[in-house]
Amino acid sequence: MARSSGADRSLTGAQRYSLISQTIDGILGVVKVGFICVVLLGVAYWTREVLLAYAGKSTLADIAIRLAADLKIDRALAYLFGVGGISYGLNQRRLRQRNLIRLTPRAHELERRIDPNRTSSGLTPSGTTNPEDR
Repeated sequence: MARSSGADRSLTGAQRYSLISQTIDGILGVVKVGFICVVLLGVAYWTREVLLAYAGKSTLADIAIRLAADLKIDRALAYLFGVGGISYGLNQRRLRQRNLIRLTPRAHELERRIDPNRTSSGLTPSGTTNPEDR
């Protein structure tokens, strides 16, 4: 078998650049995974140390957790979110009605231009049912 000459095995500039960039990318990938592993191990170690320090001791944090459990924080949060949702809905309704009041005159004018004999639906300018129809 004949061996190829050294000129046949040389890399072009683009191939050399590609090989170098792939090597750097691989090395950085390994370094990134290693860094993440070291950080996670550090967090686990410090968490272990904190938990061992508090083991079997009644602390201010323990008292605060018991107090929060006794106050039924979950109910307070439920009421807070409920009231917040209702106020959000009422505010959206008010904004929608203001927008309808602003846009209704133009729609009525265009409808009168197209069909002057058109009858009204009887809705108020804010889009609510006419009080006389209730």
